[in-house]
Amino acid sequence: MARLNQDKSQVIPYNPASKAGVSATDRPRKHSRANYVSFVEETCNFMIAKMVIQHGYPLHIVEDSGFAKFVQTLQPQFKCSVDTVEKLVMNIFSRCKQSLSNLLLEIPGCPSLSLDMRTSDQSIGYVLLTGYFIDCHWKFHRRLLNVITVPFLDSGYSFSNVVTTCLTDWCLESKIFTLTLDRSIGNEAVVRNLRNHLSVENRILDGQLIIRSCYARVLSQLARDALDSMTLIVEKVRQSVKFVKTEESHEKMFLLLKKKLQVPSAKELTIDDYTKWNTTYQMLTAASELKEVFSCLNAFDPDYKATISLHEWKQVEVLCKYLKLFFDSAIILASPMYQLANTFFHEVWTIQRFDIDKPSGTWDKMKRFKVIAKAL
Repeated sequence: MARLNQDKSQVIPYNPASKAGVSATDRPRKHSRANYVSFVEETCNFMIAKMVIQHGYPLHIVEDSGFAKFVQTLQPQFKCSVDTVEKLVMNIFSRCKQSLSNLLLEIPGCPSLSLDMRTSDQSIGYVLLTGYFIDCHWKFHRRLLNVITVPFLDSGYSFSNVVTTCLTDWCLESKIFTLTLDRSIGNEAVVRNLRNHLSVENRILDGQLIIRSCYARVLSQLARDALDSMTLIVEKVRQSVKFVKTEESHEKMFLLLKKKLQVPSAKELTIDDYTKWNTTYQMLTAASELKEVFSCLNAFDPDYKATISLHEWKQVEVLCKYLKLFFDSAIILASPMYQLANTFFHEVWTIQRFDIDKPSGTWDKMKRFKVIAKAL
């Protein structure tokens, strides 16, 4: 029996009496020792170079006093210089460029390109060359190929020469399918010179697909042309909406009148952004559904001076029907999923066929837009 009790005492853990009435289980536990991580200077330099690329930080960030103190707090042994980071950044760039170049050589089809203009605060012109293509695994790619400095934007030779040099660097001068230009590149000499340079090497339809406007830009231009055809009426509606939305008392009067007239529209008036045609469309649509309220507003609010006739409201309705085509197409275009050409074909066909047999009148103003729509 004594032997059994002795064995049990060896199994049961020993808990010494706690001081000041505190049990041993209530004592604060010691933190386990942190795992040791070895310091590798090459890895740290590489990660800083990636950080500079990813966030667009200037190279001299590694010499800024605040950053240097932060790094020294983390690892006193780590020393980093601008020259080291610059060298690593260029090495990463060279490897990525070579990888992309190999990918472009392997694709079965021809890439499409876009040229976009940017101007710095110092009025220096930059051209962004972006490539769009599908690889051997049917995966869509969108890659920025070059950011080019163009000293003389109005010089057709200078512009086309810089672009051609970039295409030669990527071995794309004879493989381009389409080339889309930014709308700001409106100089005909620039466009003509660029077309001549690229059409020599391009074997697809003798370069006829080289200079084309993309689907999104054509939609935007058609919408703006439609709005420009009714500038005076659109401005009347805009001023009426501003009258209601810029004064709380005016908006209260408008809502009371809407309730009294029992207008069923649930749309809320919004002031448009001049630079975004889709916001103008939304403003016109909401105002058109509330035209009865606007027509009676001057009788209830003496400050309201704008008058929009019934005929003008009908023109707004026609304009909204036309703009709705572009608005719906733009929503599909802005989808987060990559769309294919067959998706857009139905939208283009709908635009081209929209009320083709409408009687003359307001629709006469739309004829030239339909001609443009056929070009889509």
